[in-house]
Amino acid sequence: MKTTLLSTTCLFNEVSSIFREKGLSEAEREAELIICHAFNISRTEFYRDDLWVDESDLWALNSIVRRRLCHEPLQYLTGYTEFYGLRFRVGRGVLIPRPETEILVEEAVRLVNALGIPSPAILDLCTGSGCIATAIAKNLPSAKVVASDISVPAMGYAIDNAGLNSAGNLVFVQGDLFEPVRGKSFHLIVSNPPYVTGDDLMSLQKEVSGYEPPEALDGGRDGLDFYRRILKAAPQHLRDRGCLVLELGLGQGIAVREIAGECGLRVVKVLNDLSGIERVMVLEKLNKSSDKRLLEAI
Repeated sequence: MKTTLLSTTCLFNEVSSIFREKGLSEAEREAELIICHAFNISRTEFYRDDLWVDESDLWALNSIVRRRLCHEPLQYLTGYTEFYGLRFRVGRGVLIPRPETEILVEEAVRLVNALGIPSPAILDLCTGSGCIATAIAKNLPSAKVVASDISVPAMGYAIDNAGLNSAGNLVFVQGDLFEPVRGKSFHLIVSNPPYVTGDDLMSLQKEVSGYEPPEALDGGRDGLDFYRRILKAAPQHLRDRGCLVLELGLGQGIAVREIAGECGLRVVKVLNDLSGIERVMVLEKLNKSSDKRLLEAI
């Protein structure tokens, strides 16, 4: 029986053309990544060599293309994504890390270094894939990082990702927000909590609404449910000179600032993302002993 051979260049042209016809905005990039994944080749091999594959070996590629045309996220199809220069495993049951969340990690690392705490205790709430906790642990090797999440599937991904990135100074505890660390306090608490409003959940793009876990997105009717809970409990879990770093949803800065004031926390810094949206908020306890040290670090 005659075997038909197809080149990766031809396959790339065919897949990218299909994606363009279906309205995928990054058709060429996605076609490249999918072909590399399906045939287990590097991007260097893809661009350097026009490889030939047997037509009988196309089942993996065809399966992935069909799933992508059903709007399954590319990261779920390849099983991995990049975040803060590290590689993370993702799939059904865990939220895909977003580039804007890197702002939170960068600020958390900078803040701890500026405060000069030799062995900081850090807590990551709603850890999901563990991307924030793992990135912080890798960049602050002297830190002791604890990360919590209520989701069993997410916890599995988070533990795997810490191992994948050799983050030995990181432990995971399962439970609802502060419940697993009752009675413990930290120099730094970070969180990217669910903050999508009930109305907005229905209008999310299909890649999100159809595949990513709704419990990792749903912030309640006004998107602020988790902020209320975190801000109310944070002061009793923050040490002197401790601070809280939160990711914000679109237009939530004013409301979160008001909730923080009612909970004995003061906003000391807000960072915008590349679109000019208030994305990360740094807060501290209203504690005289913390004022000077933290403000100098900011």
